[in-house]
Amino acid sequence: MRGNWLSYLSKSALTCVWVLMLLLPGCSSPKSEAVETVRKFDGIRFQADAELFQQLQPDEKKASAWSVWPESFQQLDPVRVKPHMFGLLLVIEEGSDKEAGIYVVMHSTGLPPQDGSGIVHERITPRLYWVEQKIRRPVRRH
Repeated sequence: MRGNWLSYLSKSALTCVWVLMLLLPGCSSPKSEAVETVRKFDGIRFQADAELFQQLQPDEKKASAWSVWPESFQQLDPVRVKPHMFGLLLVIEEGSDKEAGIYVVMHSTGLPPQDGSGIVHERITPRLYWVEQKIRRPVRRH
């Protein structure tokens, strides 16, 4: 009887493992999808596209955001693209109190970002980082 119980248990465990393997690929986060896209699309291309995007005039950047975004940016389907510290932030995910996305360090600065109060960077390549930061809104005084 003990052998049958162990056999049943091991078959159940194998079934659970197979089910998890089938379900987990569909359970990806915005972060993992963005990092995978950057790696697949080639990080160097993102850096070059960011350099070219920075050269656009402010009116050109705002006019029709999606149409002026390089194809590499469009692949990430960002909420918006904005200047951030010494580069660009492609905002992939935002909430009421935080935003997250791909930070591209501009070649001209080459400075790696620093973590701080409410902001964390995770390196993808030497000039591309996943960044999560708290959104600080000004306090309105009545």
